[in-house]
Amino acid sequence: EGFELTEQGNLAILATRRLLQSLDDFALDVSGLGQKLAGQLKIGIVDSIVTDPNLHLSEAVAQFKAQPNEVLIEITEDQPQVLQQQVRSGDRHLGIGSFPHKVSGLRYEPLYTETHSLYCADTHALFAAPPETLTLASVRDQQIVSRGYWREELVRNLGFENIGALVYQIEPQLILILSGQYLGFFPDHTARRWVEMGRLRAIAPQSITYRCTFDLVTRRDPETSRMIGRFLQVLRGVHG
Repeated sequence: EGFELTEQGNLAILATRRLLQSLDDFALDVSGLGQKLAGQLKIGIVDSIVTDPNLHLSEAVAQFKAQPNEVLIEITEDQPQVLQQQVRSGDRHLGIGSFPHKVSGLRYEPLYTETHSLYCADTHALFAAPPETLTLASVRDQQIVSRGYWREELVRNLGFENIGALVYQIEPQLILILSGQYLGFFPDHTARRWVEMGRLRAIAPQSITYRCTFDLVTRRDPETSRMIGRFLQVLRGVHG
């Protein structure tokens, strides 16, 4: 049988988390007293963004580490909603992703824009269709795979009502598109190598497309450690 915590147990867990976060903050403040930066920098990102040429996180890390420091960098990957919760709770110092649902208590700073086109696989009936026959009106009744964290209007406003599958990461979406059973809006930078292999085709990319903003998300705290502040300065600079 399952179990659940009592109200007192939940309060104890919340109190423990606040204590641990306070200890982390204290350690960061102490590390900032010396000349050399030290501590653990916790970064959260969404999946499948490394191939985007507009993302300069690697350059930011390189510049940050070019100045001698003892900072341990930890990068984890998760869904947008989870990243926001982690940043808000202090489990992550910053997050990078596209966040359709904004959360109070967080600061969102645009970094770059990601372009998505509508794709089908080489096993889909539309793959060999002449380009002039593929319009938004002609493909709206096709089954589409959507991402569960999108606002419904993002897809439905384009007229796609036949949502046949849901995913929460990019790779599962690619698997379903490659099955030949679904169309799907997919990041162009991720799709590029699959297009070059002849496995994916963008449908009417000049007219059926959308763009989403990728944000840097941080807590709205009035103060931050010298370590975090320095990395944010570098990250903003490489995306400027």
